[in-house]
Amino acid sequence: MKLTIRKKFFIGFFIVFFIAAVLSNQTMAKMLEKNTMTNLEETVASLQYSSTQFIKQFGQLHPESGNFVVEHSDKLANELSKLNGQSVALYNREGQFLYEAVPINRPLLMEQQQFQENVGESSSEELKRAFQNQSAYTIQQLREGGTLLYFAYPVYLNNTLYGVVRFTADYTDVFLHNKILLRTFTVMTILLFVGVYLMSLLLSNQFIRRVKEVTTATKRMTTGDYEPIAANKATDEIGELAHNFQQMQLQIQQHIQTIEQEKERFCY
Repeated sequence: MKLTIRKKFFIGFFIVFFIAAVLSNQTMAKMLEKNTMTNLEETVASLQYSSTQFIKQFGQLHPESGNFVVEHSDKLANELSKLNGQSVALYNREGQFLYEAVPINRPLLMEQQQFQENVGESSSEELKRAFQNQSAYTIQQLREGGTLLYFAYPVYLNNTLYGVVRFTADYTDVFLHNKILLRTFTVMTILLFVGVYLMSLLLSNQFIRRVKEVTTATKRMTTGDYEPIAANKATDEIGELAHNFQQMQLQIQQHIQTIEQEKERFCY
């Protein structure tokens, strides 16, 4: 199959743009993911600080309790849940489940979150790490399209471990926003491709049309037809080539006429 200039241009342009589009999409996706993870880490750090201060104040209001997290787990969990708009579960030092409060205005949390009882080998990663004295979070992508974030950390007051608190938050809107941004970027990339391709196609058609005119004229010259090509007003390199070719045709035509005239003169 003969590869014309038009085909070579189309194939080359498509390959280059396809690679550029894929790379830019991947870069955009990574940037969104990195920005989201950074915001999540800042959010959970702020949540840990504010909830720890609240728990500390709560403990000061119940000085008579030996371990207020255990004795007032229902009240503490409900207060934290109302304050942050998230599910809050409490566990004692040994990993036994105490209480979990779920906000009724968050149906996704009530229906889809993974409720955890006593901590064991099958428990979620953030819970196991919390009982290893680490703050940790995990993200759950739901089949229905939602996204939940689980965050757990050990509660230490005055260097004494009181238990572990686990938050569950609905982050569907955050990740959905990222998907919409990426989808919009993809659509804009495709539209840009179509626009640039149509413009390039228009320019390439003009270029190819001029080249074809010169090619057709050279073929006519091999059969003895030296009729000059039509004048081209373009000032670019192709226009200059067409003009020079036209001048060459005129000079050849003049030389042939001169030779014909000399032949006629010698014949007479």
